[in-house]
Amino acid sequence: MNNNINITKILLLVFLCTISFSANAQKVGELFLSMPDKILPTLSKQQRFEMLEYSKLNRRDSVKNKFNVYVSIQHYDSINQLITFNTTKNSLTELKIFETENGTAFVAIINTSLQPVRLSTIQFYSLNWQPMTLFTNLPTAKQWLIPEKNGHSEIDSDWLNKHLENSYLSFTFSKIGSSIEVKNHLVDFLSIEDKKIIADLLADKPLIYKLSHKQFVISE
Repeated sequence: MNNNINITKILLLVFLCTISFSANAQKVGELFLSMPDKILPTLSKQQRFEMLEYSKLNRRDSVKNKFNVYVSIQHYDSINQLITFNTTKNSLTELKIFETENGTAFVAIINTSLQPVRLSTIQFYSLNWQPMTLFTNLPTAKQWLIPEKNGHSEIDSDWLNKHLENSYLSFTFSKIGSSIEVKNHLVDFLSIEDKKIIADLLADKPLIYKLSHKQFVISE
């Protein structure tokens, strides 16, 4: 009798987990549709709905935004809660749902301008679209400085530090997991002369930020 009860409990738990997973799998699409106009002013809810439907058919450039420009969903991952879509010819938006250690879910949005240099902004919201702060300290170019090249005797440190104070960043969500990749584009804004000096001092790899205790921190 007890064995039957335990089996029933296990089956019920599996069933509930399956329901929960199925609900979560739909959530990123629902949030894409529910985005307020002030956050995504170029696409109406109806247009977003059509984009979702076309993405299921692997069709692109089938919806026009409010500026009469074709847009489409580039990537839709219901398992990792991620949607990537273009909002104009030269801009890209990424929407992803994260979950904290205590089970609180929130949404992050990256808006990226692709031309002339890839530059991004990032915002965080609750699931009912209230603003949140989870990325308090954006990195500066100094954080890409290669340690063994720091303090180069031939380079004026004050001159170098002044250039490295600026931040020209692009963000993207890791396709798997709960990380944000941050790339530094400072060298794209330097003169030819300054680029020759500074480019070799900076690492080309992105910084990886991971969610920890309701904040994104650099992964060591």
